[in-house]
Amino acid sequence: MTKFRKGNNSGFPTGTVPYNRQRKTVKPSKSDTTQTVYKRLTRKMPCLVQNIPYMDTNTQSINDTKPAVLMRPRDAAPKIKKTKKSAKKNQRSEDSSNRTVNVRLNAIMWNSVFGEHQRLHPNCNGFLQWNMEREEKFGFVNREEVMCNKCTYRSRKFKLYEEVQTKKQGRKAAKINVSAQAALSQPPLGYTGLRKIVLGCNMPAPSTSELQKRANKVLPEIVNINKKDMKA
Repeated sequence: MTKFRKGNNSGFPTGTVPYNRQRKTVKPSKSDTTQTVYKRLTRKMPCLVQNIPYMDTNTQSINDTKPAVLMRPRDAAPKIKKTKKSAKKNQRSEDSSNRTVNVRLNAIMWNSVFGEHQRLHPNCNGFLQWNMEREEKFGFVNREEVMCNKCTYRSRKFKLYEEVQTKKQGRKAAKINVSAQAALSQPPLGYTGLRKIVLGCNMPAPSTSELQKRANKVLPEIVNINKKDMKA
């Protein structure tokens, strides 16, 4: 910081009167005529409006007056929310689709639920099927729950896929997801093309973000394996 030195004559001369001395601050008064007015019309009102204010060449307005702005009409009635798809309709639509399951784990699931259903509801002769409302999808694989169409039986969720065994905690990756990503790195096929093929088979396709997330983990491992092979 610069200090004031004795003999410095660069300041204001003695006797200088400030320009705002003995002056009061004057705030501009607010007026309704200087503010633009926004008016929301109804569906029936636009047909009643003939002219927009101050648009006529013969009409002159004050300079500080702004015209009113007529906003587009909007219904006063509240919007009706879209009804969600019922569980029965969703169940029927998903019954005709396909899934990728492990044969051994699928057999274990059905043998388990048949015995459990017979033990809990011995007099029920209902039809056991997947509860599509409770389905959990992970890429190409899924976890399913079995339900009965007559009684209240609901089974636990079964993993119908094999997992990659790692020492890390948390949910393990499915082998088919890792294998699909490794195979996808060889042919010139993108995520969009893969999704079209899967959807063409009437199967739920994995999302692009899910494929990219798996690629970020699989591709570095493929690079490391290729480097080791080149050194050998």
